[in-house]
Amino acid sequence: MKIENIIERICPICKEKEIISFRKEQKHTNGYWNEYITFKCGLTLHFSPNYMTVIREGQCENDSKVKERERKKQILLKKIVDIINESDLDKKIKEDLISNIKWNISRFIQPPFPE
Repeated sequence: MKIENIIERICPICKEKEIISFRKEQKHTNGYWNEYITFKCGLTLHFSPNYMTVIREGQCENDSKVKERERKKQILLKKIVDIINESDLDKKIKEDLISNIKWNISRFIQPPFPE
């Protein structure tokens, strides 16, 4: 498969060279295809025929901004868990509440969760 519209072959954030997938799908009415290159670091470059430009999708796991945001989320979650644990609620209610919060926030924060 030939990717024609994405020139970059390294992650623009961390300079990762290992590519884990190339995809070409959904031909647009203008004749151009949606093209995707995904790097080992997690970042995907997507050529959009709608806008005739390359768009970054996902996150580069080596991006310092992403790491800092995840660190702040971990701190916030720990504070929330500490507040619940310090409350005078029954032990079972605390456990259920913490479990639900961790489950719901899991799509926004990367494990491991603070205990």
